[in-house]
Amino acid sequence: MSHAGTALGIPRDTTPLLQRPYMSPYKKTPWYRKTKFYLNLIRRSLAEFLGTGLFVFTAISASSNIVPDGRYDVQTSSATVVALAGGLSYAALVAATMHVSGGHLNPAVTLGVFLAGGVNVLAAICYFLAQLIGGLTGAACVLAYDTTMEDSNGTWSVVDYGVTRLAPSFSPSQGILVEMLLTLMLVMVFIHTTMEKTEHRAVAPLAVGVALVAGLLASYSITGGSLNPARSLGPAAVGSSKDRWKDHYIYWVGPLLGAVLAGVFYRLFLSSKPLVPLSEPEPKTVVHS
Repeated sequence: MSHAGTALGIPRDTTPLLQRPYMSPYKKTPWYRKTKFYLNLIRRSLAEFLGTGLFVFTAISASSNIVPDGRYDVQTSSATVVALAGGLSYAALVAATMHVSGGHLNPAVTLGVFLAGGVNVLAAICYFLAQLIGGLTGAACVLAYDTTMEDSNGTWSVVDYGVTRLAPSFSPSQGILVEMLLTLMLVMVFIHTTMEKTEHRAVAPLAVGVALVAGLLASYSITGGSLNPARSLGPAAVGSSKDRWKDHYIYWVGPLLGAVLAGVFYRLFLSSKPLVPLSEPEPKTVVHS
């Protein structure tokens, strides 16, 4: 072997065999050194950015009803309009981005999927940042057709109608509870229909969209209907009303707590291979020939 290598002009390694570094044939290049990994991560993050931006743009646009009566009066949309626009757009965008990034489009969903073991920590961080930037971008795009008005609370715009606000008759703790429970439902439906290899995977976007419609209908008169920190951050950052940041923490604490519960419940008890099985495994049947 060494003579053939010398004949071909390949320099011979004269290092003693026992002093040579061990090169395992099974050793693979770590993921953080692979260029393809980073390019794929950028592609997935871009899908989350675009999907979240389009969703937030649709949600804010549906939150107000512009009446062209000569001075373009702006009115608040009904809960049905907000819920249908949010749920249908979310279902469509999840279906469009699922094959690329998983179609999270929501930091709470990403947190739940991460805790359930669906994405690694680096992807979760990139998704989180892409979704927040997408939410800000989607809200800023509403300014393209925005119109402003003056009242006792200051200057209002179309974006301000998309700000999620806690109803005066409810306390912040009640708002957190509502957002937490409804986000738990949303993230649970997402995890169970996308992470389990069953026939339900084909209807995952529809199931998630229906869950969001139900959640928005249930929470609209209490918290304004968010279940998504990026959805609430966008109009609050871009809007101009004085009270747009009031009780804003509700739309982070509630959804993220719900996501934690969904991810932990799935990982511990509800997955097909739970860490804490609640039933005895079926005995294997040995067939003797």
